[in-house]
Amino acid sequence: QPAPDDGLDEESPQWRTYTQRAYDELRARILDGRLAPGTKIVVRVLAEDLGASPTPIKNALAALEREGFLETVAYRGYSVPHTDPDVVCEAFEVLSALDTLAVRRIVAAADRAAVVTELRGMIARQRPAEGGDRTRSGFELNFHKVMWQRSGNRQLVVAAEHQRGLVLVASGGLLELPERRPEVRAEHRAIVDAIARGDVAEAVRACDVHMTLSAQAAVTRLVRGRDGR
Repeated sequence: QPAPDDGLDEESPQWRTYTQRAYDELRARILDGRLAPGTKIVVRVLAEDLGASPTPIKNALAALEREGFLETVAYRGYSVPHTDPDVVCEAFEVLSALDTLAVRRIVAAADRAAVVTELRGMIARQRPAEGGDRTRSGFELNFHKVMWQRSGNRQLVVAAEHQRGLVLVASGGLLELPERRPEVRAEHRAIVDAIARGDVAEAVRACDVHMTLSAQAAVTRLVRGRDGR
């Protein structure tokens, strides 16, 4: 029986749908641990499992590698990356540098007021932690993604997305610790307020403080997860 996407043009919506489905499923398996760190990815096995031809699987794997969810080793193909506290700290260090570049560009941009309005709207929609809620709200890194995109530097976005993937793999997909949401909201507000004032130095300082605290929280979660706590 032919695979469901046989004969489809790569620009067709249906072809893109098969690739997106493969991407979404593989990303979910990496984040929830079904594909554990160190797991070697075999295209044929995945294609059989997902009921798809190898083409969308290969395209999904390439996208996941670009975003840091997979790594490639010469002659060995794709595998799920191992993460440790050093990798997490390094990823946050890079993200902090990219945030610094983003805020500098936003402050200098003609549409700074519009970006500030958008970011403040995101902060207003942030929900505080409720009880033991550990849902993947996505707010934390989506806030930064908007900053990267509004910086107007496409290469910045590409680099930041890769580091974001490493952080997500390390944290099991939990984008923010619920107990840190009030602090995260205040830290984001400090960044946006400084951008609104055109105060580059304060915006950079606020980004550095926020990323340092976020890195500490991510490392704590990673260590606790490995210890089974």
